[in-house]
Amino acid sequence: MASYLTDEFFQCWNVYLISKDTGSLPFSGGWAQQPEWMIRSILLFKREDALWEQKEFEERKRGSK
Repeated sequence: MASYLTDEFFQCWNVYLISKDTGSLPFSGGWAQQPEWMIRSILLFKREDALWEQKEFEERKRGSK
């Protein structure tokens, strides 16, 4: 059975979670010292996380009316 969640997806997800939990980038230095794929992964998951939080907030807001 094929899966859309590849090893690369989980690697990117892991990088995002580590950077979110630690509050720092994976490699020393600033954003310019990070590999491009890592920056794209972190930013992508940050946007997705924000969308989920917004959706949950709106659903709670509707439920409290």
